[in-house]
Amino acid sequence: MRTVGWVLLVICAITLVCAASLLDRRGGRATLRRRFGPEYDRAVAEHGGRRAADRYLTDIVERREALTITALSTSERKAFTDRWAKLQSHFVDDPAGATSKADDLVADVLRSRGYPTGDFAECAELLGADHPGLVASYREAHRLAMATSTPGGDGRRPDTERLRSAFVRYRELFGELVGVGDTAVGSRTGAGRPG
Repeated sequence: MRTVGWVLLVICAITLVCAASLLDRRGGRATLRRRFGPEYDRAVAEHGGRRAADRYLTDIVERREALTITALSTSERKAFTDRWAKLQSHFVDDPAGATSKADDLVADVLRSRGYPTGDFAECAELLGADHPGLVASYREAHRLAMATSTPGGDGRRPDTERLRSAFVRYRELFGELVGVGDTAVGSRTGAGRPG
């Protein structure tokens, strides 16, 4: 009878450990889904399933947590906002140039905040941990900005409307990163939209 009792106790302990592990894994997945929002579904599609996506996103969280991301000082915020105003005023005359420079300006803001900007894909991954709702727009804007010097996947350079769309996406991300709303960026520059 005693042996049976010990066996049952061991079985119960193993069951509890397995249940706790399963709950922790699901809790981790729920945390990742909340943190990454639409990026979670993108990772699942890109990496061929939830387990691979969970590993990938957990790695991003660990790399992001190792960074020190800081807010901009008042003087940095003003300098960046002034640069944006000047850049936006040039969009009408040079949409491709202004969009390319918007990409550079956003990279400068990211660098000042503490994100690594040497590799765009890595920067976008880390940005996705903090701004999951904006990173898809950032990827698309960057793709269009890079296509201004070389044709895109369709063999064409982006037209003015696509460049305007990219520029607006940059403006939205810029406002979030600098700490001013999109409206404040648009009103500070004297225009709600470029072009």
